[in-house]
Amino acid sequence: METLWQDLRYGIRMLAKSPGFTAVAILTLALGIGANAAIFSVVNAVLLRPLPVENPDRLVRVFASNTSGTRYASISYPDYLDLRDQNSVFSGLLAYGRFSASLGGQEQGGQTAPAELIRGEIVTANYFSVLGVRPVKGRAFIPEEERSPGSAPVAVVGYGMWTNHFAADPNIIGKQIVVNGHSFTVVGVAPPDFPGAEIGTLPDIWVPIMMQEVIRPPSSGSLRQAYGTDLLHHRDAGWLHLIGRLKPGVTPALAQANCSTIAQRLEQTYSSSNRGGGVNVVPVRGGLDASDREDVLPIAGLLLAVVGLVLLIACANVANLLLARASARQKEIGVRLALGASRSRLVRQFLTESILLSLLGGGFGMLMAVWVRDLIASVKPPTPVPIALDLSIDFRVLLFALVLSVLTGIVFGLAPALQVSRAPVAYALREEALLRRLRKSRLRITLAVAQVALSLLMLITAGLLVHSLSNAQAVRLGFNPGRLLSAWIDLSLRQYPETQGRAFYGRLIERVQALPGVRSVSFARTIPLGFSARAMIVHIEGQGAPSPENAVRAGNNIVAPRYFETMEIPILRGRDFSQTDTAASPKVAIISETMARRFWPAEDAVGKRLLFSANETIEIVGVVADSKYRTLGESAGLYVYLPLEQNFEYGMALVVRSSKDPSALVPLLRQEVQSLDKALPVTAIQTMAANVSTSLWPARAGATLVGIFGLLALVLAAVGIYGVTAFTTAQRTHEIGIRMALGAEPRDILRLIVGQGMALAAVGIAIGCAGAFAVSRVIAGFLYGINPADPVAFIAGALILGVATLLASYIPARRAMRVDPLVALRYE
Repeated sequence: METLWQDLRYGIRMLAKSPGFTAVAILTLALGIGANAAIFSVVNAVLLRPLPVENPDRLVRVFASNTSGTRYASISYPDYLDLRDQNSVFSGLLAYGRFSASLGGQEQGGQTAPAELIRGEIVTANYFSVLGVRPVKGRAFIPEEERSPGSAPVAVVGYGMWTNHFAADPNIIGKQIVVNGHSFTVVGVAPPDFPGAEIGTLPDIWVPIMMQEVIRPPSSGSLRQAYGTDLLHHRDAGWLHLIGRLKPGVTPALAQANCSTIAQRLEQTYSSSNRGGGVNVVPVRGGLDASDREDVLPIAGLLLAVVGLVLLIACANVANLLLARASARQKEIGVRLALGASRSRLVRQFLTESILLSLLGGGFGMLMAVWVRDLIASVKPPTPVPIALDLSIDFRVLLFALVLSVLTGIVFGLAPALQVSRAPVAYALREEALLRRLRKSRLRITLAVAQVALSLLMLITAGLLVHSLSNAQAVRLGFNPGRLLSAWIDLSLRQYPETQGRAFYGRLIERVQALPGVRSVSFARTIPLGFSARAMIVHIEGQGAPSPENAVRAGNNIVAPRYFETMEIPILRGRDFSQTDTAASPKVAIISETMARRFWPAEDAVGKRLLFSANETIEIVGVVADSKYRTLGESAGLYVYLPLEQNFEYGMALVVRSSKDPSALVPLLRQEVQSLDKALPVTAIQTMAANVSTSLWPARAGATLVGIFGLLALVLAAVGIYGVTAFTTAQRTHEIGIRMALGAEPRDILRLIVGQGMALAAVGIAIGCAGAFAVSRVIAGFLYGINPADPVAFIAGALILGVATLLASYIPARRAMRVDPLVALRYE
């Protein structure tokens, strides 16, 4: 311990003697470690931070699985009851489902409060008790409120809703709120920032599961036909997510075996609805659902890999600085070896200094991480549901930064320590000998080349993404987003019967069409570039009996008449849907140009038929031009449009084409909806141009993030090259003086110093281009309309790095050109 303390004190003195070197090294490490800590704080919030509940390590999620490969499916309420009542491994098993609902819209004191959209969870009565969460005011639900459909509706409100909507009213318990037109009594207030059963959003409200028909009726017309509005009594209607708390001593594997036995018993008892069904028990890791976790893991890995490259560049940078600095300590090294110091003692001293440097860099890096974390938190992705993540610095982030700092100190300090300590005693005592050895060190050259190569790899990747983003903004959409407005109308929130829903849609179109400046109005189940996908299995008439082998999967949308006119999608052949395409008339469809060309290349597709089942045929009445449906990067595919009148849906997007700025229609549109139903909220109102911009957000975010880290890598590489070049140039002052005394011109010195730096850069650029070519194949799926080997990105990246290297080498070379030969010859 005493020896370690001596090493620390000596290391501190040595770092204090070289403040310039110490500042550059600490800043370099702070940038690398800070970037990693900031990204890790996001990964920690999404994947590692447990739910803020009691003993989260004892919780597991229970999913339905089947033979088709689905592992994380939702579960029906009857199956939940059987799993809850028949298991022997859970001290409690809860069920929940997420929902959106309308709040307000009722008259109060002669005035009508505007309806707004809220989000929440519909839960079993044991929800809060299983999670071990206690309301800060009032109480949680009781079993009678789950078992008795006729009981008075009650609700627990979120802390945010209590403070924002009710101004933290201390008398909130017992008050009435109107949700989906029904009155609920508030019985409790959830704890602050309680995210519900999953992280990412903060629910506004929780209601008992027996209120399902009021709160969460099916919004799909097909589901309404199958189940009506009741989902609680259909064993094949999976819509619930389950979380169980393991009994003491029970492992997830034992819970899996017990639940699988119950699933087999249910399959035997209910063969029609549970055929091939099983369960999948997964420990709760973090707060994400297992399927969402699988989607997030690759993105998290990519982010950590990017900042890991930045840290590698920083390590190479500091290692090179340590090697160069060792040339100033050759006498010290030689004397210590001559006095009997062992190689291991020297290595330990150098490692102590490097780890001390790294810890200081990590400390400043954490300050930077806090700033970057706040910057990340301020960037809100344009998602329909606001994302709420806890990005606070907890012990996991601190431990990560500490371990990373120590490992970083070992990584960049070990190789220089080993190389310097291997010098023979007599060799180390000869100043010029050790100088030549360090100057020609293969390790130093390798580290410099590695910095350049890694920096170029990131610059080229950023260039590809930026060029791709530029191309994406010029992609042919197939529709005209200009002066187009969309808004979401969900009639399931108000439990409209189908006949009233059809009448509502008709009256709303008439009213909006009459607004000043409106050219055309229609409805669509999904709007283009909305990140939602609907697909259906269709069979082409005349190709044999329908079977899995010859069935075709095509994207689909449900639209009202004048949709193609409103979107300005050209109808190439045939006709648009009309008011005569009713539920009583023959089924019709309109298909995309690519689908027509694929199945009827030499014929007119109009008049041909599609088969949806053995007894249902649909006649093709039109062919429209291809357009972008889900993402800008997709290629033209098979697509089927169906008429709303024949395929009624309770949730539809209103699309409005205006002759002027569509934003001016927003208050008028809200007013028209409120005039028809005061309690129906209008949500997701935005121009189609904004929607297109939203669809570019992932590409823009990726390009920005990689671009920032690419520039950071460039700065680190330039600082590293400058530092090493300046340090070694200073150590060659005697040599440069001799060269100038013998007749060397300043331009010769410039050529010598810059040439060495550019030679290293040339090797690094060649290696970096090869690495970037390999990486570009991996990210090819994220690129719009450019070759992964895009010469513009490769050439631009190489030129930027070449110029940075030239400047980093030129500054110390210019200083060397001004060396006075007389002074240099008297050097030491």
